[in-house]
This record gives sequence, C-alpha cells and structure tokens, in this order.
Amino acid sequence: MLVDLDLELNAAGIHLIFAELKDSVKEKIERYGLLETLDRRHFYPTINAAVEEFQRTEQISTQHK
Repeated sequence: MLVDLDLELNAAGIHLIFAELKDSVKEKIERYGLLETLDRRHFYPTINAAVEEFQRTEQISTQHK
C-alpha cells in the first residue's frame, strides 16, 4: 500500500518524505523491501533536516524559472 501511495503521489509531482523514523519502523521498511521503490533521498534524520532540504530545493527551483 505504501509503494502504491508513493507511486501515485510521484505521478502527481508530490513526494512522500520520511523524518525521525524509529529504528523499528526503519527495519520494517527495509525488511519489506520498500527501499527498492521508495527514494532513499527522501529519508531524513530530523524534521528540521527535511524542511531545510525542501527550502534549499525550492530556492534552486525558483532561481531556474
């Protein structure tokens, strides 16, 4: 279900982001093979790190318009 959601969102130009996952959740994601389809670049150790990356990519995106 998570992979289907990620694919559907990606098709709409939206990316699923993960931040501050507990080790047990990370282990389940790995065990179920979800890292083969989910973008590893969309996992962040903290919410602040995810927000900073979003702001950085948005700034780059608006500079190229």
